[in-house]
Amino acid sequence: MNPVQNKLSLADIVQLIRGLENAIWEDRTICGALTLKDQAQIDLLTAVLADQVNTPCEIQEGDVDAMVPGVTLRVAFSQPRLGLGYLIRDLDELLRHPMACAGRLDHPWYVLTKDWFSADASSVLHQQYAAMKKLVDVMALCADYYDKTDARLVFLNNGRVDVPIRYSATELESLDCVTVAKLVTACSAADGHSEQRKQILATVLREMTEQIGEGDRFAQLLSRLPEVFQRFIAGYRLFASSFSFEKVRDQLEALRLEYTGKIHKTISDIQGQLLGIPVATIVVATQLKEAVVVGSAMWSNIAVLAGSFVFTILLVASILNQFQTLSVIEQEIKRHEAATKQEHADIAARFTDVFTQLNRRIFWQHVILKGVLGVGCFAFLVAIVVFWALTKPALAIFF
Repeated sequence: MNPVQNKLSLADIVQLIRGLENAIWEDRTICGALTLKDQAQIDLLTAVLADQVNTPCEIQEGDVDAMVPGVTLRVAFSQPRLGLGYLIRDLDELLRHPMACAGRLDHPWYVLTKDWFSADASSVLHQQYAAMKKLVDVMALCADYYDKTDARLVFLNNGRVDVPIRYSATELESLDCVTVAKLVTACSAADGHSEQRKQILATVLREMTEQIGEGDRFAQLLSRLPEVFQRFIAGYRLFASSFSFEKVRDQLEALRLEYTGKIHKTISDIQGQLLGIPVATIVVATQLKEAVVVGSAMWSNIAVLAGSFVFTILLVASILNQFQTLSVIEQEIKRHEAATKQEHADIAARFTDVFTQLNRRIFWQHVILKGVLGVGCFAFLVAIVVFWALTKPALAIFF
């Protein structure tokens, strides 16, 4: 056998068919007038004619022994050997094969009415067909079972729903490739939720087809593809919202506990000084004695008042420091609240109580500290009044 014949492919036959004038489909053959253009075309046609087993071809009109450039022959191409591929009359005939609908036909093909060779990657039809294959692949991944031999999606949930991959030429040529691309991209996002995405799409497909006749299910999905995409996005947003809610809730609960501890710490840090207020008051009340002349009683009263003054200064300084701490905590809480509203706007309203509780605690902590400050200052004023009443000689000396 001529080694050239072994290299023949469907692409070689298609090259000759595309040179036919007024090509027609007749009795499962493609017929037409072929005007030989050059020696390369003559050699190719000779090789095809020489291998009737693999590439059956017939010269219906013209002299096969007089093939020179410019000569016109009527040629009929029959179906080549299966391993080479298929010659098909129209697109609907191609799509009668389930594997062709699924984009998994093993051999190349040529569709006469569309002048579409399966290897023509640049054609619009090829791009639509590639998009359809991606769509089928995504649906197959989310189905409970995919029968590859029959190109059939199977969904199992409260019964079985079968969706055969069947569609017509019209549905292929009107495919919404933009929506397909969006759906494929959304389903294949690498965010750790691929299984949930599959389940959501499976639910959408099952719900949209279970009330439709089996043979029309896939075609209905194609015609309602934007709705499929919107329902998938809505379902995923619902899942993401639930997932985000649990995650954000845990984060904010930890934040609430952390800042509640910090707020309470503003009191516990000065607890010693707070306990000293009644002690200091008692000391002042018991240690001040009446002094009628300059002497030890007077100097003892002065020492007690000075101690009370020092204590009050330290108390005021501590409380003012705690006011500053509370102010910083309040700013941090407001920052967290703003960040939550920005990053989780759709669910932020469900967590307002967390920040409300923290802000309320800060408010009451302010009230407590102000009350303590007032009591401390009042106690010191009482000490001054008592000192004034009991220590007349000191008043005469200093004033």
